Amino acid sequence: MTSSAPAFELDRVLGTGVSGRVRHGILREPYLAWPAGSEVAVKVLHPELAGDARALAAFRSEAAAGLAARHPSLVRVMYAGAGDDGQSIVMEFAPGVTLSTALADEGPLPEERVRAIGRAIAGALAALHGAGWCHGDVKPDNVRLDPAGRTTLLDLGFVRRADEESAGQPRAGSHLYLAPEQARGQPGTTASDVFALGVLLYELATGCHPFVDGHGKPTSARDRDRFLAHLDAARFVPPSVHVPQLTPFFDHAITCLLARNPAARLSAEGAERVFEGGESGDWWQERVRKLGSTRLVRMLRGMHIIPHAGRARELADLKRAFERSASAGSGGSVVWLEGPQGSGKSRLVEEFAGRMRAHPDPPLILTGRCAEWIEERPGQPILSLLRRWLGLSHEVAPGPRERGLLDRLVPPQTAEALAQALDPTFEGTTEVSVTHALADWLQRVARETPVIVFLDDIGWAGPATLAILSDVASGLAETRLMLILGLRSGTPPREAAALEGLRRRVGDVATSLVLGPFDERDVLAVVESVFHHTVPRLRLARVLLERSRGNPGQLAEIVRDLVNRGVARRAADGLLLLDIAPEDLPFPRSLSRMIAVGYRSLPAPERLWLQRLAIVGGRIERGFLVRAFPPTTDAEVDAMLADFVRKGWLVKAGVRHRFARPALREAVYRRIDVERRERLHTLAAKALQSRHGAARSIGVRFQRAFHLRSAGRHEDLLREVPQLIATLVQRGHPQRVQTLAQWGIEALDHLPPSRQRTRLRIELLEAEADAADRLGYRTAQREALDQLADLAQAQADPSLAGRVYLLHGRFAASTGRYGLARGLLLNAVQNFEQGPDRKLLAESLRRLAHVQGHVGELDIAAKLAERSWQFAVDDFQRALALLAISMNEIRRNRYESALRTLDRAMRLLRREHRVDTRGAAAAMQLQRARVYRILGRPRRALGSIQRAARLAHEAGERRLEAEILARMGRMLLDVGREAEAEMNLREALLTATEIEDRSGQALASVFLGTLLAEAGDPEARGMLRRASDLAREMGMRRLEALSLAIRARVSREEGELTRALALSEQALDILAHSGAEFPDRIVIVGTHVLLLRAAARAREARDLERELTASLRRKNARIVAPILRQRHRRATSRLLEATLSPDGPVFPRVTLPGLS
Repeated sequence: MTSSAPAFELDRVLGTGVSGRVRHGILREPYLAWPAGSEVAVKVLHPELAGDARALAAFRSEAAAGLAARHPSLVRVMYAGAGDDGQSIVMEFAPGVTLSTALADEGPLPEERVRAIGRAIAGALAALHGAGWCHGDVKPDNVRLDPAGRTTLLDLGFVRRADEESAGQPRAGSHLYLAPEQARGQPGTTASDVFALGVLLYELATGCHPFVDGHGKPTSARDRDRFLAHLDAARFVPPSVHVPQLTPFFDHAITCLLARNPAARLSAEGAERVFEGGESGDWWQERVRKLGSTRLVRMLRGMHIIPHAGRARELADLKRAFERSASAGSGGSVVWLEGPQGSGKSRLVEEFAGRMRAHPDPPLILTGRCAEWIEERPGQPILSLLRRWLGLSHEVAPGPRERGLLDRLVPPQTAEALAQALDPTFEGTTEVSVTHALADWLQRVARETPVIVFLDDIGWAGPATLAILSDVASGLAETRLMLILGLRSGTPPREAAALEGLRRRVGDVATSLVLGPFDERDVLAVVESVFHHTVPRLRLARVLLERSRGNPGQLAEIVRDLVNRGVARRAADGLLLLDIAPEDLPFPRSLSRMIAVGYRSLPAPERLWLQRLAIVGGRIERGFLVRAFPPTTDAEVDAMLADFVRKGWLVKAGVRHRFARPALREAVYRRIDVERRERLHTLAAKALQSRHGAARSIGVRFQRAFHLRSAGRHEDLLREVPQLIATLVQRGHPQRVQTLAQWGIEALDHLPPSRQRTRLRIELLEAEADAADRLGYRTAQREALDQLADLAQAQADPSLAGRVYLLHGRFAASTGRYGLARGLLLNAVQNFEQGPDRKLLAESLRRLAHVQGHVGELDIAAKLAERSWQFAVDDFQRALALLAISMNEIRRNRYESALRTLDRAMRLLRREHRVDTRGAAAAMQLQRARVYRILGRPRRALGSIQRAARLAHEAGERRLEAEILARMGRMLLDVGREAEAEMNLREALLTATEIEDRSGQALASVFLGTLLAEAGDPEARGMLRRASDLAREMGMRRLEALSLAIRARVSREEGELTRALALSEQALDILAHSGAEFPDRIVIVGTHVLLLRAAARAREARDLERELTASLRRKNARIVAPILRQRHRRATSRLLEATLSPDGPVFPRVTLPGLS
């Protein structure tokens, strides 16, 4: 500390704090660089603290920091030492008012002024931090503005050394400027000073604290706890939400100061450079180059539970309308934006406005909403827009600052009228009509700068609001105004005539946009942005789409409810992990409340009709309703349907109607008592009876069966079911077949047994077992098979025994128990060989060929497939036999022959019109994809397998769908689309697990495990081990060999060479006995070569590589077509190169990028 003290005279007291009193003084004589007469502030330690070591140390730290750090905007310490009055610090006096006083007197400050203050304080903090000190108490009370505009950071009473990690607990004073880490009990750092600076600047620009909600500043312990929790989350809305005039640059700068992670914040020195450089500075320009200005703006809008998705066409239409209105001289524009509640009108406009704020000439954005209740003041929604423009809080009268802004824009009388309209205590009449004054204000603002105004729920607008908008529309041509008016579908307008008049007035310059529901791609985009990659995203997207019906608001409600219930939690990367199955997701709670309220509000006759419609369900059409519920006229039905459409219960669907959403029908149906339900279902079934022998569609027949079952008409149902099941089996509807079979069995349970009914029960059980196998419903399949086995023992019928063996064999094969399946299918073949049923014999032979091929018995599989062809009774069976032959050819690496066989099968399939062929076509497209992949045609392979996935899904073949998804995941890896690959593989694994398809589980686990291993996921090793164990248990030796080779590569990467060699040798042993498809052979053998090299066994490695290379040449030479031979050679050479590379991926890719 300096040795000689300055001479001064003290006068008034400036303030008293915890550690001392500060008084104003005047230098009596020059001191260092200060002339006599200079004003000083002298802080003297309280006498009672002279013996307090901690207080004394803090006082000396304050002096040391002030002497060490120098900056024009930091309080200047001239001297520190001990005098007659005790320890004292002499500082240069900073005149003016504190920022808190300026904010209270003037309201939010202009952005340019806030930026200048931010630059000054950041510079002062940078000097302090550079000298090794933290300020510890940055807040508006500790910053002073002098009349010349100079900013000074004061009060170093809480400074501490920046390297003191243990000291510095949260201070006992105001908690409003703590950083999140301090709220958690950690010491403050230089980064905490920067956070406090961000809070201070946010307040200066908006008049609001970023982390204080509408309850006001925390005063009670409960308020304080709520504030600290809010602060710890560090979630806030961008400043421009409060003050629309604030720029994207300012929003982003504040966001970087208020980052929750201290390491992610700007430094004080960086913040000074940012505010000094502005939009032309390196910091902003670099971000614009890297992210694009649009994304920079969108990054600030992260307060929603789900991100913006879809609506690309609507955004483009809005952009075109804005560009028309923003161009000088082109006139304004109007957009009518219509959609049901929750359709995302506000969200769409927010996304659009954010993008436009990144425009070279960013618009002013004002948003508001018309209230459902009567406007408390005429034109209240437009008055709210005016308040936002002025930055004036609700229920606060305008002061000098606001009056000055109005006077600069509109004539004095108009300014007076607007000020009076904004004053909550004013009850008189204004000299100028408030309606005209508001219209004049908005027009004048939009002449100076581009303006986007969004007013939602315009249907609830009162006459004054509509009159203002009509006045604005009359002068639209002279403005740069884009007016977006939101309409809620199905809600009758409060002032229909006035709204229609506004429509007519803006007709020439208006655009109409109607927001429909999200589709599956939109929902999947949301899921990918919100949920962790380990969640089954494809399945989740489908369930969310079904639960929300594509309504974005209800989609967000479901996700928010998952978080609130604790079944969705944040992973380390911030994405959500899901602790329940997607199928267990709840419906949005608001939906049931809305339905109940709407239903109770209907008159009794309308509720009666809704009950009838809930019974009818899918056949809401005039003719049927007149037949089902006499006496009713066509006119009565038409009027009733139109009324329900207007009220939002129904929507048009071609020539019919349907409930606007399934939940509406379900809610009404639950309110019908049982007796009335049965009576109404009987009427519906009677109306669906064939009239005068006319043919009925499958849909009509199925609906009649539904109504008969619901009405308890068991015998009538059993007369309908058998023929309908036979038709549905041919048409490929396994879901309906299984449902009808179950209904029929239920009906039989209600009737006394007989020989005829026992035969019918067997028929229904066979149909159910077949459908359940295709659908993967293993519990239902087991139950049907168990009942069939009991009945077959009592019948002594060889044909029935053969059918039961066949169905049991299918079950065993579908669940990966190939040894059992082989025995059961052999028994089926033997039974059918003794009888005349060639069709079932051909099916049994073909399924047995599949099983033998899976376990590597290729010669036996080939003979069985040929025999299946010989016994086939129609083109469909012959096509399936050829499919089995082609699969065997692929396993034998006869790719061209496999393609020719598949072409023959497809030709036969196209000739078959009596049965549904989608499942068979899906299997053929899958085999095509496998061949194209091996031959180096990745894009063609991907096209084939995507067609296969669509066909399998349509056919309801879930086991086939699981295999297709797994192999599609592998092919997506080939073309570098890892994220999509993981989604497909997780969906495949989930589906295979649900339907107990162990072969699908093993296949998906191998490919998913390798992908996770490449990402360093600890889950990978266990998944790969389970895959190889499962493959071994099922006798899938080829898959086991591949999984062992992949595990060997993982072990090598983890430095376990001995273990890697052991796993690789096991894979080679299996390869020698069971073979492998050639790409897998390259991976298995090439991996062993790589490991031999790493083990310094160069000679063995060289010999094995030569053998593999020679085999590659031989296989390639067998390909006849030159183009296929060339691409196969390139693909296999690249695969071998990747396999042998010590830096290659865990799972070497089979194809070259860019090959088609």
